[in-house]
Amino acid sequence: MINMAVFAETSAWRLLDMQFIQTPEHADILALRSLFAIASYISPDAVADILAHPQLKDGITDDQAITVAALSPILRHDPRLADTLLDPNAASDGQWTVELPISVLQESIGVLRYIGAKSLTNRVYLIENKPYLDNVPWASDGGQIGDILDTAVVLATAWPLPDTPRVADDISGVEIFVVELDNNPVRITQRGAAVAAAWAWLINSPFLQTIEQSDIMTLNTLSRIAEENPDVLSDILAHPQLKDGITDDQTMIVAMLETVIEHAPHRVDALLAPNVTTIERRMVELPLSGEVELAIVRTYPRTRGTLSSMNLLENAVREAESLMDAPLPFSRDAVWLLFENAVPAWVGGQYQLTHMTIRPEYDLDAHLIAHEVTHYYWHINPNWLDEGMAEVMASVIESERTGSPVGVTNEPCGIAENIMALEALAPGPGEPGFRCKYSLGEGLFLDLLQRLGKAAFWEGARKLYAESQTRDIGIEDVRQTFGPEAGAIISRWYGE
Repeated sequence: MINMAVFAETSAWRLLDMQFIQTPEHADILALRSLFAIASYISPDAVADILAHPQLKDGITDDQAITVAALSPILRHDPRLADTLLDPNAASDGQWTVELPISVLQESIGVLRYIGAKSLTNRVYLIENKPYLDNVPWASDGGQIGDILDTAVVLATAWPLPDTPRVADDISGVEIFVVELDNNPVRITQRGAAVAAAWAWLINSPFLQTIEQSDIMTLNTLSRIAEENPDVLSDILAHPQLKDGITDDQTMIVAMLETVIEHAPHRVDALLAPNVTTIERRMVELPLSGEVELAIVRTYPRTRGTLSSMNLLENAVREAESLMDAPLPFSRDAVWLLFENAVPAWVGGQYQLTHMTIRPEYDLDAHLIAHEVTHYYWHINPNWLDEGMAEVMASVIESERTGSPVGVTNEPCGIAENIMALEALAPGPGEPGFRCKYSLGEGLFLDLLQRLGKAAFWEGARKLYAESQTRDIGIEDVRQTFGPEAGAIISRWYGE
């Protein structure tokens, strides 16, 4: 909720009448928040001046909302930059050049990253330090330089990198394209050897000589650790296995480190030890996702038996894609499974965005493996919805594999008679009753499957998933998606 009272009256009415707010999206909400911050931390008159600018006086368009969203941290640093950023006639060679501290630069990039404007966040290039690009084959066309510089900025603020031979004392810094207005890029320049040093360390790591999905996931992990645990990051990158740079063989392991640090920090050394950790890989071709790498990482001996964890993983991935009739989300070309005790104490496994982790004693638990695989599709919604759908999908996947009947796999909930009552109690992870989100969600979707039949249920599940990719969903979406015939079942499991 944006408090419009903070704006001057005329500005508030003008904003409510503008094109970009008629169909609110992520960028539009952040544009309003940006103007709210400018009004709060600079002055309401500053917002009035921005809205009166020749480029915006006829209203903020949907395209311009992205630029406005990134204005707040820049203008709070220096309000005089408004004219420079908004006036295309002030550009030199089609570009504006603005000097900013690292903190402002990082906040601006963070805003654009949150919006998900890939075409903008990837408009990030090393300009003044071109020697760093000489031996990087993919750099001539821009490649993934944006992702690497985003990470370098975060590392520079969190980790005191040692000097490297390629970092000279007189380095002037890097220049970064961040936002765009009317097809004119804004060049935001950060002066300082810290970013250049981080860039040099990253670009000299062997894993970045070619860019693959695992490399981007590794960069994202390094950024998050730098933001949350800078001291831990220093220890990790000073580790004997990593101090000379991250190799291609190590990217998968490094990408998994964040959750290991959180849940089992004592296992980091084992995970990084090449004589302890084993990696099993398999390339598969999926009908919708195309070529996907499956990988299983172990730091414990594999359980012996007639089943194969890799076969169970491949079967679960194939069946999940088939049931959802949609490719693996987020353009993934890798599905990774770590068998390690790096999950919360109250669960046997967990989907952790970069990968799945399952306790070693469950490495042949087909239902659990399938459950975690389905979380690639179901993980951003209310717990009862995600866990309930994952339980039913895992049961269906196992039924297809073994011929066993699809049925209940969870103990009945002992603290709430329906999901509404459970939401009122709001048990947190690990608290008594948290598992009720599994059992009640499973009960709801299992009943829907049995009542509606396979064809109608999976048609509804696919529609529900598609909606979840564009906005937050809840019980009303379940009602609407599965239709009147599902009303009594939904009332029984969710409550009136």
